[in-house]
Amino acid sequence: MKINKIEKRLSKADFLAIKDDLEKLDESELKGLKCPLIALCFSIFFGIFGIDRVYKGDLKLGVVKFLLGFCSCIVFFKLVSVFLQQENIPAFLDAHGLPSLLSLVVYDAFSAKIIVLVSLCWWLIDIFLVYYGVKKENFIKIKALLKG
Repeated sequence: MKINKIEKRLSKADFLAIKDDLEKLDESELKGLKCPLIALCFSIFFGIFGIDRVYKGDLKLGVVKFLLGFCSCIVFFKLVSVFLQQENIPAFLDAHGLPSLLSLVVYDAFSAKIIVLVSLCWWLIDIFLVYYGVKKENFIKIKALLKG
């Protein structure tokens, strides 16, 4: 693996710390490094279901995130269906004729709102945590290879 490809898989500070020692490693030893951009794409598009955590290697957190994301999607679609069946729909619509997000959050049970809120917050925070976590794990793997 070329040096510039390795540089993209590490943070700048970590890369500069081991830049000189990278030539000692064989290219086949570095094939197990994960791509942070793939992790970022998984986080943005499929992160609500924990695919990003599974890619990173956190299988238990990935399963928990999947269950929470699945439940929150069911709750969210249930909230939407409840609003679409209301008799006084115009009271819940915004200027474009769509249910307003505020009305969706205020209407249903408190626990359902918490499930959706926790899932969305975890998804947004994990976009950054998984991206930088993959870079950090790549650095740890390279340091282990350099010591061994």
